Amino acid sequence: MTIDLAQLDALRAYDTPPLANALHGLTDRPANRGYTHPPVQSVLPDVPPMVGTAVTVTISSETPFPTRDGQATAMLPLYEAVAAVEGPKVVVVQDLDQGTGCLWGEVNATLCAAMGCEGVVTDGLVRDLPDVEALGFRLLARGVGVARAWVRVEATGVPVSVGGADIVPGDVVHADR
Repeated sequence: MTIDLAQLDALRAYDTPPLANALHGLTDRPANRGYTHPPVQSVLPDVPPMVGTAVTVTISSETPFPTRDGQATAMLPLYEAVAAVEGPKVVVVQDLDQGTGCLWGEVNATLCAAMGCEGVVTDGLVRDLPDVEALGFRLLARGVGVARAWVRVEATGVPVSVGGADIVPGDVVHADR
């Protein structure tokens, strides 16, 4: 599917609830599907809406790395997946073990923003809120944590389920408060 960048830009003018109402009237999707449910919510509610192509990722953070090399390369699949998608994008991350580790903080937000990523929607934890907010990067998450722990990317480009929303790579994602 080709996504028209002008149409994506036009969606930025809207909050998510009116778009959900419009989709309900225009599609046969059940009225309780297609959007996240609590506890996934914006942890930076004063940033504007984000819209882009979904880059999907699964992570885990509770199992120690067997070697230091494992930790050094744990984020490379994320960067490769973000770089592979053109135009504005939103990374959608399913936390497989609902662990204490944070994939998103200042470093990953900075690197991914430089590749056209507007923000992330995750049922995982995030951190470094003041630094991330200063970048204009958006974070919708289960909550706020403090450490990376043993966070690693398990897979990219796979269907994910985050906060009750089922997302496949290439979906259009719109998110705000």
